[in-house]
Amino acid sequence: MNEALLEYIDRKLNDEELGRVFSVTFQGNEYFVKRAVGNNRSSWIKPSPRASFDHEFYMMNFVRTQLPLAPEIVGFRENYFVTPNYGKNLTYYGHLPQEHPEDSSLEDMAIHIFYAFGKALGTLHDYGIAHGRPALRDAP
Repeated sequence: MNEALLEYIDRKLNDEELGRVFSVTFQGNEYFVKRAVGNNRSSWIKPSPRASFDHEFYMMNFVRTQLPLAPEIVGFRENYFVTPNYGKNLTYYGHLPQEHPEDSSLEDMAIHIFYAFGKALGTLHDYGIAHGRPALRDAP
């Protein structure tokens, strides 16, 4: 675990108003930080932000030990965990064909990426793991 990274995040949390999920750049690398706080949605959907956070932390670590489908948790504290930024998300690739209509190969690439994503979710289901509602903006 990178203690310097965690100390940097601790300082940011003390100095700034940050959301439930936010990104940081540390020593030239980008990371995402997820905190154990609510997301201001209805409490009947997720009645306990802490329980949801703990469950996600556990499941990410469990999946990572079984399959290479979950991001590595590179550091954590009681109220947050840190994962590397693995690149562009599915929304980015879904928009590429419309943004660059002159490049006909982009549509085939996007279809392949979405197919691979679907296969990965299917593999999780084969292991008895349900992801919930996968958000394209969150899936690298």
